[in-house]
Amino acid sequence: MSARLQLADAPALAHATRRTRATRIALTLVLAGLVAAAALVARGGGTPVAKAAAAQKNLEIVLDLSGSVTSDKSGNMGRVLHALQREARGGTVGLVLFSDAGEETLPPGLPPSSLDPFVRYFSDPRRPTRNPWSNGFSAGTGISKGVAVARQALRRDHATGRVVIVSDLGEAFDDRRPLAKELRALRGMRGVHIQVYPLPVTDNNGLTFVRSVLGREAISTVVERPPRTEGHRSSPGFPLALVTLAAVAALALAANELLAVSLRWRTA
Repeated sequence: MSARLQLADAPALAHATRRTRATRIALTLVLAGLVAAAALVARGGGTPVAKAAAAQKNLEIVLDLSGSVTSDKSGNMGRVLHALQREARGGTVGLVLFSDAGEETLPPGLPPSSLDPFVRYFSDPRRPTRNPWSNGFSAGTGISKGVAVARQALRRDHATGRVVIVSDLGEAFDDRRPLAKELRALRGMRGVHIQVYPLPVTDNNGLTFVRSVLGREAISTVVERPPRTEGHRSSPGFPLALVTLAAVAALALAANELLAVSLRWRTA
């Protein structure tokens, strides 16, 4: 059976009691805040504004699957896709395949990892000459069909960002007028920037024609890496924020032991 010990000088300790209680409450609130902040940082939620801005930017890839491109065994297509996948980190991607018809393979807004199967396939020199999409595409090249599908997908999903056309630009002669029309329509969309990546086997006449429509600045000889945005890093790096929060928590616990210790009997 426990009993409370009555002290004659208890009123003299009232100030110390209130101070200790206030210290404990303050340290408890600090520790709770630190735990919440650590959880938020650990799951990557510390920069929601920057991540939301990055998520709105989509990289729409319009990929040529005509015979002259897919028969290339040097892996150029795989390297291009892999480079574009790296560029899209922190944002989203979409993919349109075309030959003389266009097909939306990946809708805008998917994570860059969605490109993994395509990167593996086009990087493999042992892949068959007849690609898995051959039955859906007939002979010839209709770049305008691929551009049209990409434009419709972006408009449907209200997506903005870059459209990268990866092709040898060996378009059919009767596709030139539809291609010019589709390129101008795509360029006229708000928040959309067009980039053309001509492959090493590019047709010079086709390249000249596309340049005359879009301008020289739209033609890229290398896959450019976009500037880094705040709130996004290309590698995880040292978890400085978590280490800092842990150090502050340790200091708070030490302060609790020093400032909010309970009264104990001890030798005078």
